Amino acid sequence: MSDQSHRESRGEASVCPKCGVGALVQKKVRLGAMVGCHIWPRCDYVQMRSN
Repeated sequence: MSDQSHRESRGEASVCPKCGVGALVQKKVRLGAMVGCHIWPRCDYVQMRSN
């Protein structure tokens, strides 16, 4: 298990790869799920996840 997936399984947030400051949060959206930086709109990192 990778360190990132291990942190996620324990509920710990990953650091945003774009800004290096914000934590990544998962949100349910109309098209499925996405992971984005919590300091949006200052950082606009978004990754769509498939269901």
